Amino acid sequence: MNINVKLKQLMLLLGDIVILYASLVLTLFLRYGQLSNSVIEAHLGPFTVVFAIWLVTFYIGGLYDLPSLKNDLRFSKKFVSLVAASGIVAIFFFYFIPAFGIAPKTNLFIVLAVVGLGGYAWRTFCNNILSAGAPTSRILMVGYNKTVEDLVNHIQQNPQLGYEVSFWMKEGLQDKELDHLSQIILQNKINVIVAPGRAGGSLVFGKSHKKAQGL
Repeated sequence: MNINVKLKQLMLLLGDIVILYASLVLTLFLRYGQLSNSVIEAHLGPFTVVFAIWLVTFYIGGLYDLPSLKNDLRFSKKFVSLVAASGIVAIFFFYFIPAFGIAPKTNLFIVLAVVGLGGYAWRTFCNNILSAGAPTSRILMVGYNKTVEDLVNHIQQNPQLGYEVSFWMKEGLQDKELDHLSQIILQNKINVIVAPGRAGGSLVFGKSHKKAQGL
């Protein structure tokens, strides 16, 4: 699961990088009518530093936290607030650090507008893909307690995590379906088994065998 999460986060990161630099290229073209070497050289270095800071801001703000990546009002507010915060950071760097050598007031606002619109469209698309994609982990849930119930609800409400509860044996080891465990695993393509732990509400996770042999 960790590898799957990292791949999804990498996809989001690469897309964000493309959006950032595409917004810069579009801004320079709109402002100057062409992309001369002098214009590109004057803006590429400073904006690369700013973009790096923006990506860190996005990360700290939770834009790479998969459980929060759903197309709802909370996500929209988070995205807008983080873009606004990134703009404030950029203003500080461009206008209070003379080493940059440029103070691209108009260019900065155009970049922010393009990043806001393009970035939101990209993230909305990704959120839909992450939620609609086939689950990478199909879970057999064994047993029932409050922790298990909360976990099931969390999984069902967050399909972007890549989990799906494919079968739930609520009565645990006393469940009548236990005699057909191998068949259940094969038919439902189970690759993760989750059961309540002995100590309180802790959980034990285990990978199931693809051929369900030796069960």
